[in-house]
Amino acid sequence: MNSKISKIAILVALTIIAASYLPWIYLKPAYYIFRYVVMAVLGVAFVLTCSFKRILSSSFLKIFLVTIAVVFVEFLFFKIFSLKFHFEDLSQLIIAFFCLTLGMNMEPNLKFWTNASYYFTVCLVVMGLINCGYYAKGFYVPEYYLLNEGKNQIGALIAIGAASLFFFGMKSKEMRTHFWIIFFLAFEILLMIRARSAFFALLACVVLVIIKESNWKWKWSPKTVLSIIGVVFISYILYTGFIGNELHTFFSGGKNLHTNASDALTSNRLERDSEGMMQVVRHPLSNELSKSSGIKLIHNYCILRLVRYGVWSLPFILFYIYFGVKTLCGVFKSWRMDITQVGFVVCCLPFIVSFFEPSFPYGPGEVQLLVFLLLGYSMRSYIPLYHPENDIEYKVWYEELKDFVVSKKMKK
Repeated sequence: MNSKISKIAILVALTIIAASYLPWIYLKPAYYIFRYVVMAVLGVAFVLTCSFKRILSSSFLKIFLVTIAVVFVEFLFFKIFSLKFHFEDLSQLIIAFFCLTLGMNMEPNLKFWTNASYYFTVCLVVMGLINCGYYAKGFYVPEYYLLNEGKNQIGALIAIGAASLFFFGMKSKEMRTHFWIIFFLAFEILLMIRARSAFFALLACVVLVIIKESNWKWKWSPKTVLSIIGVVFISYILYTGFIGNELHTFFSGGKNLHTNASDALTSNRLERDSEGMMQVVRHPLSNELSKSSGIKLIHNYCILRLVRYGVWSLPFILFYIYFGVKTLCGVFKSWRMDITQVGFVVCCLPFIVSFFEPSFPYGPGEVQLLVFLLLGYSMRSYIPLYHPENDIEYKVWYEELKDFVVSKKMKK
């Protein structure tokens, strides 16, 4: 019964998150009520599934918890000495830990997580289409730039859902057509709203999955050569015509952007990143703790924390690196990926976006909910092997190493 209630609670939370970005709700009073409701619903699921023994048995979760504790102590120190700090930097870590723990504590039911990802992405696609129709008065958005209507959050949500469906479609024949239809719709919406960082991150995840799942066996024959020439020729014709114009609009069009190509492509983010690094070099110890630098919001997770806290940002940076390495290890543990690795693959997306956004890979808000739920599922299903008969968790790599050592000894 607890498991069923928890599953329903997660589906309700995902539904509310998608609904909260509708144009009649986003940044209205109801939006903030929705956020509290999501946390309350997830809290119910957490209480019903919580296993502190499982949490404490995970070295990753323990390091995550220590990082949160260290940041909390630092912020308390800043508060006592009237220094500037941003509480959302701590709250984002807490929410991510909370969602990751919930995903790990949930029953490792692949069918549920597959259906939940599919349902959530369908809701997001409907929400994205409604936003396009409401703000741009149609489903073709050549110039409109959703600057203040949650574009980055909507783009990230849709890209995360699309990445999970593409992976499930590659690994499972069941409902593959349904998954990929929704994936392509999501892909098109990212183009329409010009969510460039989310688009490129999704594209990178798709390429990663395709490369790892394909058997590349090239046979150089006249047919292969002619096919390559034909693809290049057709691509050139399309690029110099309609598609070329649309790509130019996607990358550098829209309002409120400068005419300079670099500025238009990055929305001045590279310039701000450069200013931020110069600020770090000039003031490596305190930076903005005592005085504002005057730099506009930097859209890079690590650089922004370095500018805000100087050397005190070390816990953020070290855990970011550790988290990234852990994710890549989960992706590349074996060449042919297992379907339970979905959390590691999807988690690559917010890490890629974190180079271009200030609050990724942990926030903003509940945007990363599906990522950390799936990551928790993967960590429980793939890396740890749980043995309820003696309440001990073994890690797969440890078991493989032990078997390897034993086999070597037997050969000797």
